[in-house]
Amino acid sequence: MADAILETVVEERRAAARRLMLIASLVEEYQVPQDPGIPGATRGTPVADGVPAVDEFLVPELAALLGTGIASAWTLVRDVVCLAHRHPHAWAALADDRAEAWQARQVAAACRDAGLDERAALWVDHRLAPCWGAMPWARVRRRLTGLIAAVDPQRAAARRHEARRRRFLVMRHDETGMTTLLGRLPTPDALALTHRLDQISSALLDDDPTRDGDSAALAADALGILARSGAAPAKAPTGRATMVVHISRTELTSAATGAIGVAQVEGPGTDLGAVLTDDLAAILGGNTVRVLPVVDLADDPVIDGYLPTRPIHRHVALREPVSVFPFSAHRARRCDLDHTDPWRASGRPGQTRPSNLGPLARLEHRVKTFGGWRLTQPRPGRYEWTSPLGFRYVVEGGRTTRCTHPDGRSVDPGRDWFAREAA
Repeated sequence: MADAILETVVEERRAAARRLMLIASLVEEYQVPQDPGIPGATRGTPVADGVPAVDEFLVPELAALLGTGIASAWTLVRDVVCLAHRHPHAWAALADDRAEAWQARQVAAACRDAGLDERAALWVDHRLAPCWGAMPWARVRRRLTGLIAAVDPQRAAARRHEARRRRFLVMRHDETGMTTLLGRLPTPDALALTHRLDQISSALLDDDPTRDGDSAALAADALGILARSGAAPAKAPTGRATMVVHISRTELTSAATGAIGVAQVEGPGTDLGAVLTDDLAAILGGNTVRVLPVVDLADDPVIDGYLPTRPIHRHVALREPVSVFPFSAHRARRCDLDHTDPWRASGRPGQTRPSNLGPLARLEHRVKTFGGWRLTQPRPGRYEWTSPLGFRYVVEGGRTTRCTHPDGRSVDPGRDWFAREAA
């Protein structure tokens, strides 16, 4: 049964990829033999930098063929020709069954909508190449956002200023006595509001433990209290939320000289993802900034107890920023820290150490403990999984490799799949 399901996944992926490739061929071959001097005759329409113009008369033909509107067909054609000419690695991943067609299209559209020229789009494509087939889409999308900001920080800053101009807050009242709020506001303000609502929600639960604990309902009640009084209940905590900023030495040096760089910011309850260094002051303003020491990931600090220490937590989180379950997108800081070889009170000393730990989301942790999944960590950061149905996966460096390719070819988990494919 599991094999049959996997076959349908592969068949659907191949069919969608083949459709894009056939459309690319049709775009190249389609020509309406008309005199360009005749009013109303067909003409080539530019799509993006580095992409040949598209015969505009092709689009209605394709729309009718697909049974869709012309606007949708135009979007499809733009994505396809951008993929074919500006994203060779994504295009190859489609051909190799490592990428979903809709995911590859989103990459092409994001680069085009961001105004990236051909060179910048190729730069992004090259750095996304190791992700295809090895990372879930949520992580690929986060990396894509960061790469688009990093390849052209000046343009990213301009998009930031333009986005700020489009902030708004509207209220829609209805006959039930309720109001729907819809808004868009600067991220630093949103983070401050989120933290304040969390404080008030916590105080409400302390005052009445039997209260409905639904987080969304609590947030609505907290906003009402904040709007009416401007103050939280007396029991509301006053501490600030913790945010973590990951910034490389290169970006830090660039920022010190006035250049615009990119940092990765993890906020309370959510990831902000790629953030321009120019925005860090606004996001971190009013907070205490603590610089954490550099962690040597080659070390393997050991303790005898069951609960990892804070330095060991930090060590594992830096090595594994996301869960080590196959294709997982859960951020490590929200995960349990699992002992690869289960900890035993009667076991040998030193069972709790980074080389025997890995972050797992709660359900992932449970299926590993109770669901028949088997896991080994032959070296720090390399996780070899076997599912109850016998499927094998290797997770290393945030990338997942199936040990058997969907078409039946054997894959050696000890080698780099992408390097072998490129060779």
